[in-house]
Amino acid sequence: MINLELMQNALIHKFKEYDFSCGETVDSLVWLNDKRPKPTEIEIQQAIDEYVIYKQSILYLEKREKEYPKLQELIMALWEKVVENNSGSADTLQALRISIKEKYPSPT
Repeated sequence: MINLELMQNALIHKFKEYDFSCGETVDSLVWLNDKRPKPTEIEIQQAIDEYVIYKQSILYLEKREKEYPKLQELIMALWEKVVENNSGSADTLQALRISIKEKYPSPT
């Protein structure tokens, strides 16, 4: 059984330029574009598979972003390092950045 929300997101991701609507079942998918025929069940499943791989490939970035220092902290650390010749904050933030990257490694 196909998760409808997953199917909708996958179709939006794969067929950005096409309009469709979907009710409570896969059979209720209505393709609102004449430029391309409605996807087959196999094409829908392929779109879902591709979307799941895509989401997994960017999930680590979303997790990293939540834990990375805020832009203001980075600006202050850079200012202190460049203008005030004090690298303490920059070194601390770099260590934090490295630990976050290790915690959420790139899938490639």
